[in-house]
Amino acid sequence: MMPKGWDPSYTVSDYRPLQSARPVVYAETNPFALLRSDLLDPLYTDKRFAYGDQSIYIASGHRCTQDRSGNIYVDGANYVYTDRLQQWYGPKCDDAWKDAITRGYAHNTAACIEAYIQVLLSAPNLRLVHILTGVSRSSMSPYRAYGYIRMPLDRDTA
Repeated sequence: MMPKGWDPSYTVSDYRPLQSARPVVYAETNPFALLRSDLLDPLYTDKRFAYGDQSIYIASGHRCTQDRSGNIYVDGANYVYTDRLQQWYGPKCDDAWKDAITRGYAHNTAACIEAYIQVLLSAPNLRLVHILTGVSRSSMSPYRAYGYIRMPLDRDTA
């Protein structure tokens, strides 16, 4: 006996592939432009982040790639999450932010974040190339991941 409402003429071949509903957020490329706070620290109710993290900054000259699992990254970049920085460096994080701001960068800019990471990692040759933000599905807390590349140090040859 067939369940009520079952249509035996309906076959699997009638299914259409699901279209991706993942919204795309405009990614800033100017390191001195203010990054919007609703993108830097998204709320769990923000539909733009319902399908995963979003790239909110990509340095000019770089491009993002997406692997088969849906992870977005810049080739050659190392990534560090902000909660890990806080865990590893603790109180030094506050001093690093103050140092970055005293260099003249506005707080919510990629240039300021780059200076912050340079201070924390003691790496003046570090270049921020990517910022990913999202919402943790387990804690509903916002997160950030910073993608950076270490550039060769300039050496005086004179």
